[in-house]
Amino acid sequence: MSFNRAFRSPSVINNFLDISIFSPQDLSGLAPLLPPAARPAVAAPFPLVVHAVGSDIPINGSPQKALTEESVTAYEVAYTATFRTRTTVGAAFYVNDRQHNITFTPLPNNLDPYTAANSPPGWPLPPAILTSLAQSGIFLPRTAFTYLNLGPLRDKGLEFSFDYRISEALTANANYSWQAKPTILSDPNPYRP
Repeated sequence: MSFNRAFRSPSVINNFLDISIFSPQDLSGLAPLLPPAARPAVAAPFPLVVHAVGSDIPINGSPQKALTEESVTAYEVAYTATFRTRTTVGAAFYVNDRQHNITFTPLPNNLDPYTAANSPPGWPLPPAILTSLAQSGIFLPRTAFTYLNLGPLRDKGLEFSFDYRISEALTANANYSWQAKPTILSDPNPYRP
């Protein structure tokens, strides 16, 4: 039987990442609302620039919640036996509980959207269209990703092994592993399915 706990602190990337990513956006649905001269501007996907930031980089001027270390608590019960010096069998069952998983997570589009006052780089349409989209509940995100600590997960599984010595120079072995679908445990900030 074994029990252990392990921790991983947030990395420099988890805390201080600050990069821009191109996210192609299909704006062709706007074509019927535009004057004919402006319709070619939405014929091809628009290369929207979105930002991915670490937890120490403010989003829309607001600081983020600091990351804490993630941890795993692991339990295992295993048995190994050898029969007649030629055959060895093993079986193990484990449960791993992971807490505060540091996860690169998409943010809601309306958390830090582009606006008419701050339109995306290369925006091909009048900035007022961004205001109309926002009034309809459609937002183009300026900051789209960050790192968050998400709630606990439980992993569990079984492992079986079989080894057989055929001769001094030849052996055969087989093993089987099964892992259950991770279980999302209750938490105020749960891991997302």
